[in-house]
Amino acid sequence: MNNFTRDWEDFEFLTEDYDKGIVKYIEDNKPFFERIINSFPLGFHRIDWDRLTHMEILIKQSYPNNKEEIEKSVKWIFFKEKIKDETDVIICFDGYTKGALLMPVKTFVEHCSEILTTTQHSYVIPSIGNWCLNYTMEDYLYFGYAGQ
Repeated sequence: MNNFTRDWEDFEFLTEDYDKGIVKYIEDNKPFFERIINSFPLGFHRIDWDRLTHMEILIKQSYPNNKEEIEKSVKWIFFKEKIKDETDVIICFDGYTKGALLMPVKTFVEHCSEILTTTQHSYVIPSIGNWCLNYTMEDYLYFGYAGQ
């Protein structure tokens, strides 16, 4: 049994893409959390979205875990911000696992509602870390740019 299936039982829906090499499992998420910590203002052990000037609250508790609303919001913000399907993103899960997932935006968008609602807090960043999509346990979905 590989680390992906052992540590990520809730992510069985990604197994086919993992087996094809589209989704990769990264053992250590520390470098990515350090990138978030160094790039975004923090407050109460999470990103302080109110301190960013270029940010959007895409969902704010109106539809808790509403997978259709999450998917629609993710597609809209990626289209609006011209984030390309082939851009690689890293997905980290606060307090859930020590690993992270790496996949292209296209694959993330296909599975975003399942990925984001599986854990308490989910952070999606590109490999350069200049923006972050964050879904919280309070059912908020944020998007913002680092250092703005």
